[in-house]
Amino acid sequence: MPDFGTKALCHIELRPQRSADAVSDDYHRLYDAIKRLPGVHEGQSRFGSPVAFFRGRREFAHFHEREEIDIRLTADGVARHRRLLAKVPNWCPNPYSDDWVIVRLRGSEVDTTLKLVRKAHERAA
Repeated sequence: MPDFGTKALCHIELRPQRSADAVSDDYHRLYDAIKRLPGVHEGQSRFGSPVAFFRGRREFAHFHEREEIDIRLTADGVARHRRLLAKVPNWCPNPYSDDWVIVRLRGSEVDTTLKLVRKAHERAA
């Protein structure tokens, strides 16, 4: 598989820049909401991210620094949740796994992103 890299695949460089404070606020809102989900514990991702979320032994989400979150919906879940994904204009499939999607954080989409995380959390049960 060619190495397209996340930035090339998601066209991140074309998106408007946001202040560090705005991105940090989104990160903290999402982080806090995920930690409150039942049965969630935090650990290091097998993919290298120091901030990952597990239900039991299954990882269902992890952050890339504070600007992006990878969410494990599974390939079937991605197909099933297309309508919800359509409400998040800044998502893309992970180039290395059909089970994961990448969402770039933006304040107006934190609630929708959390809905996707909840779907992944349910599937991890």
